[in-house]
Amino acid sequence: MQGFEYYNKVPVAYSLGNFLFPDYVKNHSAETGVLTMKFKGENEQMSFNPYIIRNNQITPTQGQEKQNMLQYLQSTSNDVQVEQDGKIINMR
Repeated sequence: MQGFEYYNKVPVAYSLGNFLFPDYVKNHSAETGVLTMKFKGENEQMSFNPYIIRNNQITPTQGQEKQNMLQYLQSTSNDVQVEQDGKIINMR
C-alpha cells in the first residue's frame, strides 16, 4: 500500500494493495483496504478502511493492527492527515 494526497485539489490514492490473492500473499503484501469517496457538490470526503488477507479471506483489521496500518499510510502520504477512524483530511 502507498499513501494519499490531493493534487490540484483532486484526491489521489496510490496503490491500495492486493485486494484478493491466494495464501502466498503474506506480511505487508497481505495488507489492503477499501477506499470510500463521498461527493456532495464541490466537496469530497475520502476515507480508508484497512483490511488484511488471512486464510484466503479479506478481513477487517482492528485495534493496534488497524492503527499500525493507518500510521503507515500517514507516513507515506503528502499534506494529508490520516485520522484514527480512517478519514483522510486535506491539509493544504
